[in-house]
This record gives sequence, structure tokens and C-alpha cells, in this order.
Amino acid sequence: MERRGIITIEGRTVVVPDTEIWMTAGEIASLFYVRGVSVETAIRKLLKGSIVNSADCRRIRLDEKCYTDVYGMETVIALSFRFDTGAAALFRKWLARTVARPKKRTMVLFLHHQGGTCC
Repeated sequence: MERRGIITIEGRTVVVPDTEIWMTAGEIASLFYVRGVSVETAIRKLLKGSIVNSADCRRIRLDEKCYTDVYGMETVIALSFRFDTGAAALFRKWLARTVARPKKRTMVLFLHHQGGTCC
């Protein structure tokens, strides 16, 4: 894993880097203003209940002897619905706006040709 993205909140703005999201439990706790143990407990419940897939959890090497678990965007999104904090609510609102944002329209042109062949 080369680079990993960490979501932050600056003021009232959710900042999502333009790279794949992989965050530690501590980074998620900081994002949602909750304790790390609360994040770890919630992650265990999400995995046990099959709400998130274990593929959304990876172990990365920090240095020669230290490893840590990191969690992807699917887990971060699910956790945002587990916590009742202003930061979690702000993240959920950002998520809803992002998903509901109109996409660029793709124009599809259908040509109808009567008789003969169309090349």
C-alpha cells in the first residue's frame, strides 16, 4: 500500500483526499470525535454482523516491527451512522450531498435507419 487517504474535517468542511481511503481506528475516532475504544467496538460489531466485509480491513506495516489495522471507506461510512456526534452528522450530510449530486449527463444517440444497411 503506497499512499493511503485520511478523511478530515476542517471547520464545517469534509476533506476527502483524491486517493484510496484507509484509516486507522484512531484516525476514525479523531474524525468523528469519539474514543478509539468506541471505534474498535463498533468495528467488531460491524464485522460480526456482516455489515461490512472483512476485505475492507487490512493490516499495514508502519515500520520494521509495528503493524496496524486500517479500514476502508465502506467501514468509515458505516461507522458514521453508529456515532451521534456533530462530526458524524456533518460527514453523513456530506455523504448524502455527494451521492445525490447530479452526474454529468451522457448523451446517447440512437440512429434509426430504414431499409438497407447502415455502416
